[in-house]
Amino acid sequence: MRPQSRLTPSGLLVTASLIAFPAVSHSEDFYKGKTINFVIGASPGEVFSITAQAISRYMSKRIPGEPTIIFQSMPGAAGIRAENYLYNVASRDGLTIGMSLDNILLNQFLSPGQVKYQADKFNWIGRVDRPTRVLFVHSDSAIKTVEDAKTRDVTVGITAPNTSTQIYPSMANAVLGTRFKEVSGYNGIAALNLALERGEIEAVGANSWTNLRMTQPDWVRDKKIRPLFQVSLARDPALPDTPTLLELCTTDAQRAIVRLLALSELGFYILTPPDVPPERVEILRAAFNGAIAAPEYREDAKKLNIGFVSASGEDMTRTVAEVQSTPTSLVSSFMRAIAFK
Repeated sequence: MRPQSRLTPSGLLVTASLIAFPAVSHSEDFYKGKTINFVIGASPGEVFSITAQAISRYMSKRIPGEPTIIFQSMPGAAGIRAENYLYNVASRDGLTIGMSLDNILLNQFLSPGQVKYQADKFNWIGRVDRPTRVLFVHSDSAIKTVEDAKTRDVTVGITAPNTSTQIYPSMANAVLGTRFKEVSGYNGIAALNLALERGEIEAVGANSWTNLRMTQPDWVRDKKIRPLFQVSLARDPALPDTPTLLELCTTDAQRAIVRLLALSELGFYILTPPDVPPERVEILRAAFNGAIAAPEYREDAKKLNIGFVSASGEDMTRTVAEVQSTPTSLVSSFMRAIAFK
């Protein structure tokens, strides 16, 4: 059968065979036989690595060509090492993705001399979860509420200045008038947890409820710890009786500072370096959206105690833009509140 022809509005003659069989997208072909390098700004076995590996299994199946995904751990400098690498060194062809720590936005305020990136230039693929962080005491402590922490000094363990373990108690002291007394020098969350068990400290400055459920399930199950407040825009359904730091504020100025803190903590996100071709960014976003909604992923996530406070790449882009546009005066107030060093 002879192919039929027709005239386009511009007068060009086009055959039906050309219309019926469009060319295969080069973007869809791109990932076939390729390997994606997933850079993680944490050590193997930590909650960030566990989460990245969990979602990757379901993303790779939804990327045309089903590329292999391998993992590269790059801890260091509160996530800045991985973030700088992703921005300045990693390939920009869609074959590198990343998940660094959730303080990627705060680092721009806290460590401007070390940060070599602009967060709004990354391509945001989506957020897997936003685990709620809490400041907590041991159940043996006489401190039952935030009000109690205003009556006397409470020793709180921190890992390093300008980390969430230091920011949370400092913020509470500045905003609420608590009397948390920092004890520094602990090398990581595991060391803080051990210090709490030994009675060296009375409180831990910050840990995510997700991480506690993963690494200290008996603490959660047997109520061996008592969260005093959580840092989130709203109460986590898993912590209905624990107030947010935001709701404990009494003035609009306090609420603005604490809201910036809560908004800045992005959770377990996936991004790409800048300048990745837009069509490949869309492929990765579509794969992420499909993976996060897949019943089989959600079943696995429940077994791993990964939550479901997810967000699309578009939503993440808007959140990052909002934080990036924070007025200088509010940033200055924030820095004073967290006793920036």
